[in-house]
Amino acid sequence: MKKDAFYFPHFANSRHDRKIMRVRIELGLEGYAIYFMLLEVLREQNDFKYPLDDIYVLAHEFNISEQKVRVVICNYGLFEVDENENFFSIKQIYYLQPYIEKTQRARLAAQKRWDRVEADANAMQMHSKCNADAMQIKESKVNEIKVKESKVGFVRPELFEVQNYFEELGNLNEAEGFFNYYESNGWKVGKNPMKDWKAASRNWIKNSKNYKSHGTTTKSNSDIIAQRRAELHEYADKIDFLRGIRP
Repeated sequence: MKKDAFYFPHFANSRHDRKIMRVRIELGLEGYAIYFMLLEVLREQNDFKYPLDDIYVLAHEFNISEQKVRVVICNYGLFEVDENENFFSIKQIYYLQPYIEKTQRARLAAQKRWDRVEADANAMQMHSKCNADAMQIKESKVNEIKVKESKVGFVRPELFEVQNYFEELGNLNEAEGFFNYYESNGWKVGKNPMKDWKAASRNWIKNSKNYKSHGTTTKSNSDIIAQRRAELHEYADKIDFLRGIRP
C-alpha cells in the first residue's frame, strides 16, 4: 500500500465544530474517536460509502456497542444516508475532491512525460545516434517538459471555494462580498492581475470596513450555510465519477 493511498485531511480545529462539540459533550472522547474512525473506514471504500446494515461489523472492529456507532452516524448531522441505506460524509468527499483530481493529473502528466521520452528514444535509435548523445537528449526533453508543466498561472476560484476559505478564517459573511467585488473587476489588485486570492482574502478581512464602501451586500450566515450545503450535495452526486480515480 502506498503511504498516502488512503489520505484524507484532518483539520486542527475540528474539535471546535458545533456538531462535533455535541458529540464530545454527550459521548466524550469515545464519541470523537468513533467519528474519525468512521471517516477512516469511508476513505477506504471505493465510493466513500458504507452500508448501514453492516454497522455491527464496525462495532465489532471498534470493540464498542453497535448502538454507540449508530448514534454517531445518525444523531448529529455528521453523515448523510443515500437511498440505498449507505452512509457517507459530504464534507469528506468535498475536501478529497482537489486531492483526487491532483493525483489524477499527476498520473496523467507522468504518463505523458514517459510517452514523450519513449518516443524520443525511438527516434534517436532510428537515426543511429550514440548512446551518450541519446541520454543527453532524453534528459533535456524530460527537463523541458517539467519546466513547462511547472508554469501554472492564477486560477480563478469558485464561490464555494471562497466561502469555504472565509469560513476557515471565521468570516463567512464576508465571502460573497469579496467574490462579487473581484469577479466584477476581473480579479485584479489595482491594475495588476491577482496572484494569490487567499492572500487577498486575508487582506479583505483585515480591511473589511474599507471594502464595505464598494456597496457589496452579504447574506446572513444561515443563508450562506444553506447555500453551501446545497453545493456540497452536488458533490455527493459526483461520487460515481470518482470511482476508478482512487490513487
